[in-house]
Amino acid sequence: MKKIFTALLMAMLVSTSAFALNDVSDSTRNSTAIKFLNQRGIVGGYPDGTFQPAKTVSRAEMTKILVGATGAAPTVETYKNCFPDVKEEWFAPFVCYAKEKGWVGGYPDGTFKPGKEVSKVEAIKILVGAQGLELESSSDIAFDDADKAAWYAPYLATAIKKGLLEASNGKYGIGEYISRGEVSENIYRSVIVKEKGLSRFDGGTPTADKPASSEGSYKVVKVVDGDTVDVEMNGTKVRLRLIGIDTPETVDPRKPVQCFGKEASDRAKSVLTGKTVTLEADTTQGDKDSYGRLLRYVILADGTNFNKKMIEDGYAFEYTYNKPYKYQDAFEDAENSARENENGLWAYDTCDGVASDVDDSNDDYSDSDDEYSEDEEESEDDEDEDDNRSYSYKVSVEARSKYYCETDSAWKNLKSSNVVTYSSESELRSDYPGLTLNKPC
Repeated sequence: MKKIFTALLMAMLVSTSAFALNDVSDSTRNSTAIKFLNQRGIVGGYPDGTFQPAKTVSRAEMTKILVGATGAAPTVETYKNCFPDVKEEWFAPFVCYAKEKGWVGGYPDGTFKPGKEVSKVEAIKILVGAQGLELESSSDIAFDDADKAAWYAPYLATAIKKGLLEASNGKYGIGEYISRGEVSENIYRSVIVKEKGLSRFDGGTPTADKPASSEGSYKVVKVVDGDTVDVEMNGTKVRLRLIGIDTPETVDPRKPVQCFGKEASDRAKSVLTGKTVTLEADTTQGDKDSYGRLLRYVILADGTNFNKKMIEDGYAFEYTYNKPYKYQDAFEDAENSARENENGLWAYDTCDGVASDVDDSNDDYSDSDDEYSEDEEESEDDEDEDDNRSYSYKVSVEARSKYYCETDSAWKNLKSSNVVTYSSESELRSDYPGLTLNKPC
């Protein structure tokens, strides 16, 4: 029976590649939401090309959709075995990720029951939690069949205030199971509210193939390096700095070409050069950096977030400049996945997870062809004062080539659980013979 259930679920929402759904037309209820989420790869159809919007949703499906809506991409290598009935199945990384975030929980017997159908109020509770919405008072609930003292009341009130439901009065259907179309509508609205920074869903209907808060489509005319590109806007070349990522250096005249820098640059060139892309701004980061470059996410024609893809494939590090950005959680998860799978620069036979000579003293997305910073000048003036200082040294228990002085920020890119600290260099070299110091103290 378990094998049959797993097979059925695999045929449902596992496929998230966008394609035409033959039973969803413009006249279909919730069609705007379904098409929008399908184009983004958040929901998918069945093998026969249908979506079946009236079909009910299981707990496994619901969790997968919600995690996908946040932009996260957990893998089974990291997220598995979080419930007795959630081990390494296709839904395991989504359920275990949601559990870690506190969005879902188990039943009194400790199980998750992934195949159990989800009620409307259960779905709303998970959605409100996943979107991090502040709970509202339940006193204003106007549904005839809702109990204002019930456990679900604050979540329902929050969904009503944010405009996530299709109705706000009459009968809601508290005990009914939610359908695929209905859950798509709820999630679509929550995505629009979050991305536009709205206090309530305003009925906006951005096209399904263009992310909300995007600025239109532009041609990439030059790739400077892995995280900096030029696009043509109204006949003018405009430089962009990609939000949330940092690739090894190739063009900074102050620094040597860093490990995997050429590969990252070549990857960006092969994917972007001459292509038309959609740009997405992020109000949390401002419009431009201090060098006048537009701060943007680059969205490919198939809906892929190129910034995130560079991290996932091991061509870039996740990078937070000053404050959290819209997709920070998803980008951090992408880096963890790349690290664990030893993709790209995380492979032991490439960089071992370190781009040599990494220098974060000149942040503010200011890594390429910019002016020499005052911070660097001051650090050079202070070198003499540090000559007599004793340093500790860092090494990964899985290291095969390098170890690091505590002053070398590159060691922070190592997996924290694997880092061992030594009070003397000789002690470390005794335990790890054959390794070389990445950068002098």
